[in-house]
Amino acid sequence: QPELAGLPSDEAATWHAWGGWIKPARLVDALLRDPAITWRGDACVDRLRREGDSWCALDANGKVLGRADLVVLAMGTATQTLFGLDTRAMLGLRAVRGQVTTGRHDATLLGLPPFAVNGQGGFIPDVPDADGRLWLCGASFQRDDLDGAPRAEDDTTNLARLGQLLPRTAAQLATRFGSGDVRGWAGLRCTSKDRMPLLGPANPERWPNLWLSTAMGSRGLSYALVCAELLVAQLHSEPFPMEASLARALAVHRRIGEDRRATSATEATEE
Repeated sequence: QPELAGLPSDEAATWHAWGGWIKPARLVDALLRDPAITWRGDACVDRLRREGDSWCALDANGKVLGRADLVVLAMGTATQTLFGLDTRAMLGLRAVRGQVTTGRHDATLLGLPPFAVNGQGGFIPDVPDADGRLWLCGASFQRDDLDGAPRAEDDTTNLARLGQLLPRTAAQLATRFGSGDVRGWAGLRCTSKDRMPLLGPANPERWPNLWLSTAMGSRGLSYALVCAELLVAQLHSEPFPMEASLARALAVHRRIGEDRRATSATEATEE
């Protein structure tokens, strides 16, 4: 397969026979069509309030938007800030900005790889949209950067990465980068300190029936679905969809334990 990507035949590579790409919006739309899901847009939750055995979701004016016995926060880095639950130190979530670069196909663009290629960055050769076909490469990686506006310098970085991944393809597309005939799109990833998702009850003693599903990083499309299956299995005491050791590695309380051990070590040193 390396030759089809324009690489030397002896280039080290792994062929993912079941690999592919997906449009995130299409996946979200498909999930929201489940009859058990009710979607409410134009409703910005500002904080949570505990009332009896229920949680109330309130907007910035204190209006109750909804009530539930169980709440799962799946909000990226906003998980630790919006609700005043003092979770920042406990979770240690970080925002990581990423920008991809896209361009349009035309009759002069020939010889691109016939499949997506991933390594030092990634390249998707043929993505259909309403106006035709696109190619896509990226992505940049900037920690603690919340700027969602595209940057020309990140497009340049993406071209440099493409040059390392697929030199022939990068050379063919270089003139398009130089002429500005590309477009950037930026988004934010949410990561934990060990780059593993955080899944499970936040703190059963302090915040009963408040669960988290966050820190999916760059693999949210895959992690979010399997984490949802694990979350349901935990709530209903069903068999886990993965090894128990892996489920423990995703548990929220692993972060609490790390922070407690670090605090104890610091206090002992100061004494």
